[in-house]
Order: sequence, then C-alpha cells, then structure tokens
Amino acid sequence: MTRPITELQVLDGMTLEDLKTPLNGDYSFAAERERHLERTFLETFDWRVYQAGGIIEATFGGPGIELSWRKRKNGMLLHRAMLDDPPGFVEDMPPGTFRDNLSPVLEMRKLLPLVRIETSQQMLRVLGDEEKTVVRVELERSRYISPDGEQSGELGMRIHLLPVRGYDADFDRVSRAFQELLDPADTTLFDSAVQAIGRVPRDYSSKLNFRLDPGERCDRTTKVIHLGLLRTLEANIDGSRNNVDSVFLHDLRVATRRTRSALTQIREVFPSEVVERFKDGFAWVGQITGPTRDMDVYLLALDEYKAGLPSMLREELEPLRDFLETHHITEQKTLARKLGSSQFRKLLKEWRTFLEAPVPEQPTAANAARTAKAVADERIWK
Repeated sequence: MTRPITELQVLDGMTLEDLKTPLNGDYSFAAERERHLERTFLETFDWRVYQAGGIIEATFGGPGIELSWRKRKNGMLLHRAMLDDPPGFVEDMPPGTFRDNLSPVLEMRKLLPLVRIETSQQMLRVLGDEEKTVVRVELERSRYISPDGEQSGELGMRIHLLPVRGYDADFDRVSRAFQELLDPADTTLFDSAVQAIGRVPRDYSSKLNFRLDPGERCDRTTKVIHLGLLRTLEANIDGSRNNVDSVFLHDLRVATRRTRSALTQIREVFPSEVVERFKDGFAWVGQITGPTRDMDVYLLALDEYKAGLPSMLREELEPLRDFLETHHITEQKTLARKLGSSQFRKLLKEWRTFLEAPVPEQPTAANAARTAKAVADERIWK
C-alpha cells in the first residue's frame, strides 16, 4: 500500500456524510468494501527496536503472519517477512536480510507483544470528471487491546489521503478541504495505543540515570539511588521466573550487585544493623540466581566456542549443549521457586519499607546528615 501523504484525526461523532460535505457538488464518491486488520506491535522489554528508530508489527489474517519493520517517524517500510508463527527470538525468523539487520538490534532479547490494534479500513474513492478516481481517502476505525486483554478502548477514526498519479491538482484541492474540517493527527496510531495502555516508550532501562541534588542529605539521596535499583530489580522478577529471555535475570542480578555495592561503598549513612541485614539478604539473592545465570552464559557462548574449533570437531560439543540445557531446566525451576518464596518477598517488602520511610531528624550514622556532595567528594578523593 502506498504510504499516506496526509493523516487527519476525525472528531468524535462525525459521520461519513459529514466528511463528504466539503466536497459535495465538486466530486462524487464511491465506497469500496470494508476490510479488517489485526495488528500486534512487538517490542523488547527494554525498547530496543524503538531506540533504533523503528517499530515492528505482526499482521494477522490470511495464510501466515506478515511481519513488518518500519521507521518510527515516517512509517517507511524497511523489511517485510512472512512467518508461520509469531516471532520471539531473532533466531526464530527465516534467514534473510530482515533477520540479519534485526539481529544486532535485538541480540539475545525476545520480541514481546506490546499492544494489539484492531482496525476496520474502508477506501473511499473521490471521483472527478468522467467518474475517474482522482484521490483515495482511506478511513480507519481502530481500537486497542493490551496483551493481557484487561485494557481496551476506542482510538477514534483517522483518514489518510492518498494521491493518484496525474491528479495532483485534485489532491491539493481535496487535501485543503479536509484540512479545513479536521486537524492533523498529532500522534501516530502506535503512540496513541501505547499511551492508552499506560506505557511510555523507554519506560524501562537498566542503565543508571539519576538526577541528584548535591546539597541534599546523604541518607535521603542514598535512598533515592536504592529505590531506583529496587524498581529495576522488581521489574525483572516475572521475566526471570518465567525464563522469558536471559536479559531479565542478567538485569535482576546487576541491580542486586549494585545494591550490595552501594551498601558497602556509601558508608556510615544507614544504621550499621540495617546495612548488615540487607547486605546478607541481597547476597542470598545473588546466590540463588547464580546457577541459572551460569547456564545462560554457557549456552549463549556455545556457538562461539564451536566456531573456535576445527569444523570436523564442532559437532562434538552438542552433547555439552544437551547437558547444559538439562541443567538449565533444573536450575530454572529452582530459581522460579525461590523468587516466588516468602523469604524473597519479605526481603523486598522490608527493604522498600525502610527506603520509603522518612529519614530520622537525629541520625546515628556519621554521614547521614551531611550533604551528598561532601560525602561523594570525600569518597572519590580517597
């Protein structure tokens, strides 16, 4: 389909006849049969496709699934592929340029359903002299559905104006008439649907991105840092328990390691008994997540190990793959059980309770009431 030149948002309550009114007397109209589309937009948990400037959608209907990768800003099609099943990892896709270009974007992350959009499309042909089609007007009525099905709603109606070769003057005239009646769509359908389910692009990142006040009390600033790390840890629990992809567990462990490091490196800010208690608690989290992560690392690197061997010996590593996969299943079950345990839930609940509590007016820790800058400068200089 030709990419729309103009996209306008139809006001609530407007009918098809209302849209025709500005052009009545100059043009007539012919409506084509309505068609229905179901599209699911796919994204990694950490928005890798979006950050690379694209969006990926899977269109259902007919034989197979059409997977499209488009530029986010102008909708230009970059790649298209037909699949039998919804994609997950890039390795699930058939060999080709789509897969080759997507591989460095996704790496080991899995594409997950972000939002589903159901659309009814109807093409309205604008007829000029001799009943010739001079402009095409595509009407879209869409609704969104969240992946769990718990959120849904209308996204309103939009129109796309499509030029017909040789009728530029008519296209300009029709465009002006519609633009006097309607406002340009200020967001894409994708952005509107994402916003409707309460998501914000790039609302998750494992990278540290704090804006701290150097004059703030050090204990209060340290709590801000730890709360950010706790949010990252909590965001990765479900993905780690369900083994969605290996990065969930990696990010959970990194947040755990950073928490333990901050407890050690930012000294005499919290009471010593609090520091020791939670250092031990998060050391336990590191222990229970280690075996599964070890299996992840070995399995991710196995093909590289094979490539380093002479070709006649490469298949000799396949029994090792079987061994690692078997152990991964066992360790993953143990991990899922421990991440769902009362001990784990209690640790995180009590840690959050401490972090969200107001700092004491008369702290006992030596550095608690000093400014964050003073403590940081001292630590860095040392």
